[in-house]
Amino acid sequence: MRKKTVKKKYSRFSIVMTSLLVCFLVGVTPGISAELAPAERCLDCHDDIWEEGMAQSFIHAPFQEQQCQACHVAAPFKRGKRLDNKQERSEIKWIARNSSPAEVHWFKFSVPEDHGTIFIEADGNLGKSVQDKVQLPSLDGLPRYDNDHQAPKISKVRVLEVERGLFVSATIGWETDEIANSTVNYGINKLNIVSPRESTLVTHHRVTLSGIKSSKTYQFQVVSEDLFGNKSTSEVFSLSTAKTFSSADEQSLAPIQDVIKIGMDTELFQSDGEYLAKITANQSVKLGLGSIPNTFSNPTYVEDVNTSEDIKHVLIYNELNLNILICYSCHRKYQESMSHPVDVYPKRGMVIPPEYTTLADGRITCMSCHQRHASNLDNRLIKASNRELCRGCHKDMA
Repeated sequence: MRKKTVKKKYSRFSIVMTSLLVCFLVGVTPGISAELAPAERCLDCHDDIWEEGMAQSFIHAPFQEQQCQACHVAAPFKRGKRLDNKQERSEIKWIARNSSPAEVHWFKFSVPEDHGTIFIEADGNLGKSVQDKVQLPSLDGLPRYDNDHQAPKISKVRVLEVERGLFVSATIGWETDEIANSTVNYGINKLNIVSPRESTLVTHHRVTLSGIKSSKTYQFQVVSEDLFGNKSTSEVFSLSTAKTFSSADEQSLAPIQDVIKIGMDTELFQSDGEYLAKITANQSVKLGLGSIPNTFSNPTYVEDVNTSEDIKHVLIYNELNLNILICYSCHRKYQESMSHPVDVYPKRGMVIPPEYTTLADGRITCMSCHQRHASNLDNRLIKASNRELCRGCHKDMA
């Protein structure tokens, strides 16, 4: 019979000290008043989740230790005056997300008439995240970004890496002389498979082909289309999956760059009656863009009246952080060769069962296979065995 984990009780002092340690490890700088906010405030409303989780056999350590902020909180707990982020974030209309790390991101978009501000969220390495808001001026006053009727020029097409974990994947990179989207046509005998199109606009392109076969030679060509539909297609190249490798790519510098605080600068243009935003960061980041109603264009604050206990809900990490990035802060080794690929789309024709959590756009996450807080199954898997887990998506497995 499997032995159940014993529920532990923690003193006020131990909770405070552990909170400070976790904040330090995940890069959060707590204020003097951060002491008991994490455990006490979360459990005030979510005690049912706590009780259910603690009755399971395998419990995630931060959950067991009541360190909710280690995985969930995108900003330090503060007392006194604070921004009422919860309601504002619930009103965000998300426009697009670029999941490929880069220093420069472009987005073409329009917003509803009652939305006057864009919300920018940048995700760095090790779960670090920053947000910014930019008021939208009238389109008429912005510089134009016009169609030059020239297709993007494709160069430096190369295979960046071939990885073999539970499945084989390969990453293709190339560059264009203007911003464009990214697609790869590929196959063994003919170019009969098309990768999910990366619709975000970049000059440095990076597409991962997942679910390909080992010890095979593939043909591939890359395709990029600019804002105005001008399209370029490369010549056909070959790709071997006989052995794994990783080329020296600038993205490998990202963990070192992440020690720098993320900074961003936004430039706005008009193009075909829509906004065009160029967002430049001081390091490689993944970026999300949304718009906010005019009622939230100016920050609103809640006064602390005679007490420091009147605190609104804290700012919660977005789904990319909660389901993938924050996991790497402790489980760094699972980014290596023996883990299932995450932050990738399912292969063509695959149907993901509803109990396998994905991002809103369908990308695979760590939580696609694992329970968040606790489980009666080893490694907190969502299925009783690795075989059953894999066959949930891979129906063709013997």
